Amino acid sequence: MVNEGKFPRQVSLGGRAVAWVRSEVLTWGKARPRTSQACSPSLKYSASP
Repeated sequence: MVNEGKFPRQVSLGGRAVAWVRSEVLTWGKARPRTSQACSPSLKYSASP
């Protein structure tokens, strides 16, 4: 996704460590289309047994 320009580029911190600029990742996330995700019956929890 990074090579395609669909996700922010990482920033080298030195050695093998990398990070992403928080504001860029948040902006990327807000720009993504939202989809409804129905909860699977196996993932539903009840407060009472």
